[in-house]
Amino acid sequence: MRADGNAGRVSVATKARLEAVLGADDAMSVLARDTAARLLNVSESGCLLESGSYLEPGTTGTLRIVVSGEAYDDAVRVTRVRRKFGANVAWQIGVEFLWTNRPGSWSLRRMVSQLRREIAQQEVAVAFSAVGPN
Repeated sequence: MRADGNAGRVSVATKARLEAVLGADDAMSVLARDTAARLLNVSESGCLLESGSYLEPGTTGTLRIVVSGEAYDDAVRVTRVRRKFGANVAWQIGVEFLWTNRPGSWSLRRMVSQLRREIAQQEVAVAFSAVGPN
């Protein structure tokens, strides 16, 4: 609470800035969500995932894979989605790696060979944080 008793009131300057932002023609926002997925395949150019959630082709995000307690991630774009029929509704989702920056030490792109060996030997945790269609 402010000492002058104006708790909860917005200053004129703050109100003016807020009106300017909301009135701008080029205002943009980002909506992100985490989506659980199972890794089916990984290559130098991308991955094939299976998820109970549909992701729109063109959706970009960060794919994070945890193998042996180590997390690897990269920026990806959904390139194709195919419905998989069975006991549960599932989607096969093809994603390609995006070259938004140089691959770091924890990049999926740099670790594909090692990941293939480790993935073949154990289950891995996969998470996809979707940002939204381009």
